[in-house]
Amino acid sequence: MAQNLTAILRSLRIAAGPDVTIFVLDYFNSYSGTGKPLEEVEDIILPLLNQQIGEIAALPGIDADVVHTFTAFNGKGGELTGVNGPEADFHPNDAGYRLLADLLIDAYKQ
Repeated sequence: MAQNLTAILRSLRIAAGPDVTIFVLDYFNSYSGTGKPLEEVEDIILPLLNQQIGEIAALPGIDADVVHTFTAFNGKGGELTGVNGPEADFHPNDAGYRLLADLLIDAYKQ
């Protein structure tokens, strides 16, 4: 992940130029608050992954802004994703995508 994200963000920075703000979403725990087995695993792994995303975003020549989603989804995985639905889909639902959009809008305004 680190090599790929670094290469992608460097390429994006070169293409966008130094004056364009690049936003990177970090990971949220889709299972947060559900009591499902993956909740605990993701609570351990995702903060480490998010830390690495932050370190890569801050590298010289990349200078991207990280939009933090982990805390926003904390305890709300069942409300903001489809993990409790018949498909057990870990992607955001409409409410989850609305929250992600709001987080991006707030980051853009800063």
